[in-house]
Amino acid sequence: MSSDLRVGWAVRRPNNCDDNEDGHNTWGKWYTCCPLEMQKFVDADNNAGCTVGGEPREVPKQCAGNSTLVLWSDPYGYFCCDPDRIGFANENHYKGCATTDEYNAGLRNESMTKVFREGTSSGKKPPLLSRNHESRGPE
Repeated sequence: MSSDLRVGWAVRRPNNCDDNEDGHNTWGKWYTCCPLEMQKFVDADNNAGCTVGGEPREVPKQCAGNSTLVLWSDPYGYFCCDPDRIGFANENHYKGCATTDEYNAGLRNESMTKVFREGTSSGKKPPLLSRNHESRGPE
């Protein structure tokens, strides 16, 4: 196991996880994925994260692993997308990552709502968040 792996929030992917990841289907075609060397957990708000060595008491405000994923948030919690994707939530607050064209189409037909871009990984130590930071929301 790499010592560079960081506890954090899982990446959302359409159709399946990458070959170097493991995860599960959350809704529609969407999966939450963690690096193979990490274990998945689900917090009290039904958000998926990745850890090493058991469930964390607190989860850093960052994406899991050692990647350049982008962290996104909505009122119900955090999730990550590849840098070329835009985070969104649907009318049921289910989360995903879209291309620019998919995102713009989703905004036009009101099937997607905007979420907040938290940023990319950095060398700075992020603040820790309680695993029970918001009221329970859908995945």
